[in-house]
Amino acid sequence: GGAAAGAVGGDVQWKQKLNEFAAKKAARPLAKGEFVYTTTAVDETNKSFTSTVSGAILSQGYTSAEPQISKKLAENAAARAAVEAEHPEVYGELAAFDVAVAAAPAKGQKRKADAPPMGDKNELNHMMQMLLSRSVTKDDVL
Repeated sequence: GGAAAGAVGGDVQWKQKLNEFAAKKAARPLAKGEFVYTTTAVDETNKSFTSTVSGAILSQGYTSAEPQISKKLAENAAARAAVEAEHPEVYGELAAFDVAVAAAPAKGQKRKADAPPMGDKNELNHMMQMLLSRSVTKDDVL
């Protein structure tokens, strides 16, 4: 997900999608190096990057819209711009998915206090674990 402001969020791998769509459009597998990503630091801190993707198969070069927090994100943003311009028929659907994923809560978060109640058996096992200060075994429950 995009943790920082301006980061390209979600799970859409725009570089991969650009390669897929370009290969489909060219009706052949792409050779390594058909897309060239030129990534540069925005300032001397090396904490913000922009990237431009170019290649003979593209109608022009495309640059990431906003600076990103890593080179990888900057390249992904440039690929997103290329997909948006070169393949608008699929961009909208992918961008909507990307935003939906970015808005979803991150995996591995703690449960909220209003978690659904445990079933009777689970609650019994939980209480026994608390009383015994150890895991419950089959021998503990008859």
